[in-house]
Amino acid sequence: MTTEQIDFNSEALRYIKLATDNCALANLRKAARIITQLYDEALRPVGLTATQFTLLSVIAVNQSATINELAAKLVMDRTTVARDLKPLERDEIVVVNVGEHDQRTRQVTLTAKGQQLLMEGAPLRQEVQNRVEDTLGKDQFQTLLTLLASTSRVAPILSRD
Repeated sequence: MTTEQIDFNSEALRYIKLATDNCALANLRKAARIITQLYDEALRPVGLTATQFTLLSVIAVNQSATINELAAKLVMDRTTVARDLKPLERDEIVVVNVGEHDQRTRQVTLTAKGQQLLMEGAPLRQEVQNRVEDTLGKDQFQTLLTLLASTSRVAPILSRD
């Protein structure tokens, strides 16, 4: 098998380098992996991942939610939310019932166990939040949150033809 050498001075390679150095996606995903690892480690004692904690938090705040509502609030695919709920349902942390008004929907509610895990995990999550804020500094942390929240303005790009 022979491979041709890439011309590292080419214009195409310049764009490839930009894709790693100055790419919103690459940098957001890298930061997300780092932060997720911190939160996962902190929540390990209660047996939850950061994703599960966030999912449970949204359910708790809304007291109950359909899978479609969860997907919309978390900006996730419906099938991903359904898949992420499976172990939580199996472990009796949430209950997924047929919708009251629409048999096609699935209503998700926290069990007493889910509420307890969420309460136990909340201070652990807050510790990480405080550490991240302390590391970045209060102003930079608030700027980060503002910038991340403003990414929702990118959504119209997704609907372009």
